[in-house]
Amino acid sequence: MTEEMKCEAPEGTETFEKQSKRMSAEEKKAMEQALRESEETYRFLIEESNDIIWKFDLSTMSYTYGSNSLERILGYPPEMATGFTLDDIFTPETKKEVLTTFGNVVAGRAGSNRVLLEAEHRHRNGHYVWMEINAVLHKDSMNQPAAFTGVSRDISDRKRAEAESETLHAQLRRAQKMQALGTLTGGVAHDFNNILSIIMGYTELVQDEVPEGTPIRNWLNEIRSASLRARDVVRHLLTFSRRGEEMQAVTDICLIIKEAMRMMHSTLPSSVEIRECITGSRQLIMADSTQIHQVIVNLCKNASDAMAEKGGVLSVLLERVSLSEGEMAFDPDLSPGDFVKLTVQDTGHGIPSEHLERIFDPYFTTRDVDKGTGLGLSVVLGIVKGHGGAIRVVSEVDRGTTFEVFFPVAGEVPNQYRAATENELPRGSERILFIDDEESVVRINRLRLEKLGYHVTGITAPDNALEVFRADPDQFDLIITDMTMPKMTGDDLARGILKIRPDMKIILCTGYSEKISKDSIKAAGIARCIEKPIEMQTLAGSVRAVLDS
Repeated sequence: MTEEMKCEAPEGTETFEKQSKRMSAEEKKAMEQALRESEETYRFLIEESNDIIWKFDLSTMSYTYGSNSLERILGYPPEMATGFTLDDIFTPETKKEVLTTFGNVVAGRAGSNRVLLEAEHRHRNGHYVWMEINAVLHKDSMNQPAAFTGVSRDISDRKRAEAESETLHAQLRRAQKMQALGTLTGGVAHDFNNILSIIMGYTELVQDEVPEGTPIRNWLNEIRSASLRARDVVRHLLTFSRRGEEMQAVTDICLIIKEAMRMMHSTLPSSVEIRECITGSRQLIMADSTQIHQVIVNLCKNASDAMAEKGGVLSVLLERVSLSEGEMAFDPDLSPGDFVKLTVQDTGHGIPSEHLERIFDPYFTTRDVDKGTGLGLSVVLGIVKGHGGAIRVVSEVDRGTTFEVFFPVAGEVPNQYRAATENELPRGSERILFIDDEESVVRINRLRLEKLGYHVTGITAPDNALEVFRADPDQFDLIITDMTMPKMTGDDLARGILKIRPDMKIILCTGYSEKISKDSIKAAGIARCIEKPIEMQTLAGSVRAVLDS
């Protein structure tokens, strides 16, 4: 201590040196003991901390100390910390962020001598660990920045939870968009299908008046074909927007695949060549057609993504196979028998063997965060299992992937009206009440039914129709009603009619309605539900089937 500093001491005080000289040996020993205990306490707190406590020297730009937790969290023994640089534990991108943050504190631009940031650290075995860095800047005797000491805490679990939360929020946002899309699509489908009903109905009526082989007949066939394609477009939209009860029925999977692949041709990039091979003209399975459509689209989209960089060939095959006990080792839930096998094959980058067993796990994905959630294949597996089927996957890196989907074969459904053709449509003479809020739809269907021999009364207001029926419940043999109408929906009208006459036979027509399900149809006492736009064959067969049931 200098003479000047001694002079500055207040009068009546003693310097440390004088106090030290006056201490007894016992007092010095007690002070040294207290100092050792304090050092041991701090050493214990540092060495046993769950966080990494460290020191970073700015003159050498390297670490000079790392606590024991360094090995538990990042895999490096503490003695290795001495001499570590930022390159040893950070990626180039993370190192740049850390240097910028430290540099702002050193230069005084941060407004504080403290550092708080989150950064990925490189584990000794190669994977990365998210850490929260909390550090403070120390200066030397010349008041120059000398070192940082800090605490780094493992926050990997928190970051994973945040990522999962963001994924769930993204799914919720997508679900809300899909709900809005469903509402919009439903409204468009209702109006558009009414328009198509009119176009198709009058086209079929005119066709019957024009001789076969004439140019006009051919032109009318083109109009009808275009109407059917437009109907399919609406059904594609409804497939991805509607939500409802799963309704499985004996279904020709060939038709579903052909419909799905028409959409794939228009949505997949031109760099992907599509090859289809559908063996047999009719392959029946017990299925919900909307869900099978979803399976095909998901698998084709995954295959396309695998070929996004270089392009390639997407092959879709359908065939009937018989599986024995030994051939079904890939899925113990299957029983030997006949199956329809759907194969979706690509020539893309393939799936590494370490990922192959996890591809059906929810949220597992190797894509970037904004490229998908990893739910597609888990949904596919759930649908296939729900249909009593199974999936087999074969993949080789840089050679492509093959998905084989097996569905149990369903038997034929007896239907005495299936063989009806345009020239032999079932006819009748019963009395029919037809209700639709669109005057043009009522008019065209009255003409079609009268052409088949029926006596038809057409009404556009459901409440008026109910009053007409109430006035004389026995004047009609069948009621055909639209579902979506002002003042009263078709199922509500059906309930009102059945209260008056419980044995009344009712057909419900719908372009789209979220209220329609197998249970709601049964609960309303409706005999059959048919989708708009209705072809002449479908109308004639449905009317005759319900009347004769």
